Amino acid sequence: MNLEEQEVYHRVVDHVKPGSIITMHIQDESHTISVLPKILDDLKKKGYEFKTVGELISETGL
Repeated sequence: MNLEEQEVYHRVVDHVKPGSIITMHIQDESHTISVLPKILDDLKKKGYEFKTVGELISETGL
């Protein structure tokens, strides 16, 4: 990972906790898109699950 990718990675992985909602805005597509698979893989290894916004809304009954 280059420096920009490391910054994006750590901004997410170092601060996520149970119940977190992660939003990613693609300001520089190359950095965000290239590091996203590693973020998802590493968080899955830590036991996190991912849902779409639609799934969250459906579960809460909003």
